[in-house]
Amino acid sequence: MSLTSLNYDILSNICSFFKTRRSLLGLALTCRTLHSAIIPAFLYEKLDFPHRLDNPASLGRFQSFIDAIHAADSMAADAVRHVEIRGVESLRSLWPGFIPLMRNLRSVAIPRWYTPFPPPTLKQLTVMPHLHTLLLDDWHDDVSMDPLRGLHGLQSLSVHLTDFLEISVDSALGEILLNSRGTLRELSLYNVEWQLPTRSANLGVLIWPKVVSLCMGGNSEVIFSINIHLAHHFPSVCYFDCSLVHWDHPRDVPFAAKLFSLDADLGLFKFAKDAGAPLRRAVIYVADDNVALNSYLSTDILSIRFHYITLQQLEQLAAVCPDVAYLAVVSRLGYSGSTSPSHASSKERILRSLSMLTIECLSLSWPIGEDLIHHGDRYSLMEGFAESAFQVIPSLRFIALCSIYNHTTYWRRAVGLDITSRGFSQVLDEEGPDYLDYYDWRWRDRPQYDVDGTINDA
Repeated sequence: MSLTSLNYDILSNICSFFKTRRSLLGLALTCRTLHSAIIPAFLYEKLDFPHRLDNPASLGRFQSFIDAIHAADSMAADAVRHVEIRGVESLRSLWPGFIPLMRNLRSVAIPRWYTPFPPPTLKQLTVMPHLHTLLLDDWHDDVSMDPLRGLHGLQSLSVHLTDFLEISVDSALGEILLNSRGTLRELSLYNVEWQLPTRSANLGVLIWPKVVSLCMGGNSEVIFSINIHLAHHFPSVCYFDCSLVHWDHPRDVPFAAKLFSLDADLGLFKFAKDAGAPLRRAVIYVADDNVALNSYLSTDILSIRFHYITLQQLEQLAAVCPDVAYLAVVSRLGYSGSTSPSHASSKERILRSLSMLTIECLSLSWPIGEDLIHHGDRYSLMEGFAESAFQVIPSLRFIALCSIYNHTTYWRRAVGLDITSRGFSQVLDEEGPDYLDYYDWRWRDRPQYDVDGTINDA
């Protein structure tokens, strides 16, 4: 049976596995059947607008998109599921007319605007029948969220505030949260002071029983404590991100005991370990040079990201977490505040330490060691390191190296028809992050970690 003979539902399911526009467009150009399945249904599904529209070519392309959205019975408008509303000056007047046309919107992201976001446009979001995901990034105060008070039925909510804000029963953000108590599955709050009680005379017991992923953080200048009864308000949380937050109250032990994933200060891993948490994923902050990792991490961890780790601690990792499959290090390996090792010796020492692990995915900052000389051929050096890593780590399938210029280059081990003489090939920049995300969370595919946290897109 040929691919083109499959019915639309099966073709749509196949196309849903292609995550990048380049892949979708390439597939759409192969034949008329796939073209009709992909355009506009998948190509218009997620709209990320450019930061700037300041040349005739980009404005011309954007005008064609506007015409497609405004067309009578527009299939393009119906196809849009996610939109990021940028504060680009030339786009601001468009949003009030655009939002109502996108009748099937599921997800809206509103990054920082330098002027207040138009209240009428926000108000339109409260009547979108399918909207389940909302992201507000770098918002200033509760008043700016007043038009969203009627919003309800959210499954995912992320609010990043520039200054601390008190969440109470009467606040706009508090009302939005309370309206989605029975539906919310993912919640991220930055710079908030939780003032919601465990019980309200009018609303009864205040819990969010379906939330499985919770993120609470604050400004990077200070680590603060949160006064919130986590086990009461969020009894189902398995994935907790609490960077720059302390929450080690005795009443939090039952909460910690359920965690599969923890993103936190190193000291909180000791609290979680003592509580019996079945951690499989760890994102660790503020590890110092002399700490022994086995005091904080369990042997069952499968995915780990260090914001800082010394070479000495990397050498301990195989004994502490023998089954780790995903390893990422954000800071440059090799820095310890003492005499700088040479680039070559750092590279060999790191590869020797990595060879003791059975990792499938590796993400590191470049350069290795402390040598910050700007090499004109840094790409060939990075590629050479990737080649060595694939050679000494038989289990390795994917590697990402982030340079000091904040650009990440990706490679994967080649298999089958993709095989090259070196046995690996570079991956497109737009596809790389999806690979990292896949390997970071791959352990969740195992039945014992199956948690009903899926966002329903129906």
